[in-house]
Amino acid sequence: MAFKTARSVRFGAFELDSARGDLHKHGVKVKLQEQPLRVLAMLLEHPGETVTREELRERIWPAVSNTFVDFENGLNTAVGKLRQALGDSAHGSRYIETVPRRGYRFIADIEAAGSLTEISPRNFIIHQDALTCDTGVAETAAATQIQPVATEGTDRKSTVFSRLALLAGALVLLGILFGLNADLLRDRVFGRFHQTGIRSIAVLPLQNLSGLPDQEFLADGITDELTTDLARIASLKVISRTSAMHYKGTTKPLRQIARELGVDAVVEGSVARSEGTIRVRTQLIDAVTDRHVWAQAYERNMQDVVALQSEVAQAIADQIRVKVTPSEQRLLAGSGRPVDPDTYELYLRGRNHLNLRNLPRSIEFFQQAARRDPNCDLAYAGLADAYSLLGNYNMLRPVEAYPVAKAAARRALQINENLAEAHASLAFIGTSYDWDWSNAEANYKRAIQLNPNYATAHHWYARHLTAMGRHQEAIREIQRARELDPLSPNINAGPGEALYFARQFEPAIKAEQTALEFDPSLGRAHFVMGQICLETKAFDQAIAELRVADAYYGHQSISLAELGYAYGISGRKSESGKVLQELAKRSKESYVPSGLVAAVYMGLGDTDRALTWLEKGYAERDLWLVSLKVDPRFDALRSNPRFQDLLYRMKFPVH
Repeated sequence: MAFKTARSVRFGAFELDSARGDLHKHGVKVKLQEQPLRVLAMLLEHPGETVTREELRERIWPAVSNTFVDFENGLNTAVGKLRQALGDSAHGSRYIETVPRRGYRFIADIEAAGSLTEISPRNFIIHQDALTCDTGVAETAAATQIQPVATEGTDRKSTVFSRLALLAGALVLLGILFGLNADLLRDRVFGRFHQTGIRSIAVLPLQNLSGLPDQEFLADGITDELTTDLARIASLKVISRTSAMHYKGTTKPLRQIARELGVDAVVEGSVARSEGTIRVRTQLIDAVTDRHVWAQAYERNMQDVVALQSEVAQAIADQIRVKVTPSEQRLLAGSGRPVDPDTYELYLRGRNHLNLRNLPRSIEFFQQAARRDPNCDLAYAGLADAYSLLGNYNMLRPVEAYPVAKAAARRALQINENLAEAHASLAFIGTSYDWDWSNAEANYKRAIQLNPNYATAHHWYARHLTAMGRHQEAIREIQRARELDPLSPNINAGPGEALYFARQFEPAIKAEQTALEFDPSLGRAHFVMGQICLETKAFDQAIAELRVADAYYGHQSISLAELGYAYGISGRKSESGKVLQELAKRSKESYVPSGLVAAVYMGLGDTDRALTWLEKGYAERDLWLVSLKVDPRFDALRSNPRFQDLLYRMKFPVH
């Protein structure tokens, strides 16, 4: 389906005049450069179809087809400006959808200007088999019609043959339909007799039917908690809430969502709150057959909301006949205790702000929940997560963040030893701050045992294994995290990062290219790509990648320091010196990890100053020293006694 012959194409409030190269919104011209307009025109030529990055390169950027960074930057910039002009985004797209590892697809309904017939690319793709079969039905019916014969003596025979012919035609048609599985007819007819093969599932964001936007946190919170309950079942693959939340408010067909997430089934439903009661409706849909496996509505007092979540999870497990071990059954049952509604609401509001990375606000709600109920284990687990992230993002000094996080995690585990999130937080602190490698590993394993589908635990454990030089184990863990959270930006960049530290640079480049095809705006992937290019001596490409990363990071100290290192080893020492001056200026206003400054001095070849700053990092328990044992940037120091002593004091295991 193409619009090459149409002068103008309309979609939503927009109209593109392909002849003049103008884009209008409600009749007002939208300012847009040539390349974004050409990308839009090419996507509109193939509505609902994937236009690959290679096709865009050949058509729009032929002159830079041999320069990866120039093309990638050009395309990413063009798509970004196009989305900005359309009021669109990479996640929850209305017009332009990123097709991971391939290209882009225009997904909105469009029409040729002056035409009354709209074309929905989604519907066309989904139902094209059915449309073909509909045509077949008409043709078969016409072919099997028996023309009447004028002679009276042959009427009875004519009728018999007509009926036989019609029956034969119907049987042939039915065979064709079943063979093609048109519109899933075969699955719908025989689905009830087929034992479910559901082994993977995603809980899509539950709809807020309370009528109040302020209650959105409740629907999202119950979605999260239901996901967590199901994730405890080891024999069931459960997609992380991070990936599932990409589909909040989407109009994509369930089968397409399931395909993108790699699951057999999805759970969807709604939440409505009225005074002291909560009504939850959920349904389980087999994504392969598009069949409703189970649906149930619940109404409970708010104090029984946790028990309700556990009940729904158990019902889903029963319906798909997945194996639930006795210990998992106890965990599900144990999570169903009564709660104080006001305390639980404070916790859910805190978790909502944590997910949005509004960390100070999340801490306020978690603290209020803990004050209201000193035995609210979830509130302390939330505090541990929030303070760990404050340390991880360098928003607080390590000594200000991690001890508070550790105390909160320990308090949560005193109340409930079976909280996977608290074990994972304690493990992260053990790696990042205490350098207690064995205890950290024990907590990671316990977290994963309690929640085998906890993608964050697998991700953090992968980094822990990388720091200790156990690269193959680390690569397996980050791949598992990616299976569970396929749309997470940071996890998508993780495989390339693990391969970089393992010195497997060619596979690392391919991994980061894959991550950037998934999301070209992924700053972490550009950052790691820059690091890899530095190790392969592709300095110009490395600096270009790191500049892109710096822009996406919002010019944070981590990206600035890496640019300083890159300038130094590529011979641009004056620019590296300017980076050192900027970091010194920033350190007077906010925390700048000393390990970042040490890396810049390594780029300049000043190993004495680099070691001095590493010692400062040791004193402040700098998070960036965790990778010291495997970081290629410090290879020149490996034989230095001061460096060896530093590794010894950090208690790295010797293999």
